[in-house]
Amino acid sequence: MASTKNQQDGSTAVLSWIYAVCTLVIGALGLHAGCKENKHGLKIFSGLIMVGLVANLVLGFTVVVGHNQIYRTFQDSETAGLLLEDSSFRKEIIQLQMKENCCGLGSASDWGANIPDSCSCYSYRSDCMDAPTGSQGPERVYRKTCGKLIADTLHPMIKVAMGIYFGMASLCLLGFMMSLVMIRQVQRPDGIIPVGRA
Repeated sequence: MASTKNQQDGSTAVLSWIYAVCTLVIGALGLHAGCKENKHGLKIFSGLIMVGLVANLVLGFTVVVGHNQIYRTFQDSETAGLLLEDSSFRKEIIQLQMKENCCGLGSASDWGANIPDSCSCYSYRSDCMDAPTGSQGPERVYRKTCGKLIADTLHPMIKVAMGIYFGMASLCLLGFMMSLVMIRQVQRPDGIIPVGRA
């Protein structure tokens, strides 16, 4: 699992660099075309900026949908059970349960019949509850779920990603409108855009 995580981190870093370089190259193309008043360069720039607008909107909406699916995934005990079958994920959740006093992703029943000792709650306070009927392991488990904790931890990062993608989409739209105005200005022989008829 460590090599898979490293591969995911590596691919995320590569995609982030590609995104940054593409943004820089498109911006440089627009700057060059605008300074040189190159009509064809401005048209290419406006086309690329529209591609950037669509790509940022798609990425932004993908993050929004993914954000909603995270909450639903942790609430679905069947999906949570499948996630807990992965031994490395299982170890991480057990460590999280010991550290944060939580149990399961959506509930203690995510563990099936064998609830680990990391779910043990030794008090009769409101943060403890009886273990699911027919389960082996501790008699009392933590009421708080780890899935909500994970989702709440990811929430600020997802908000930042949404802000970046939708903010970049807004800048792309602004750049597209400015490039259209510049194309129109370059096409006119005197370089003046009429505001309206007198």
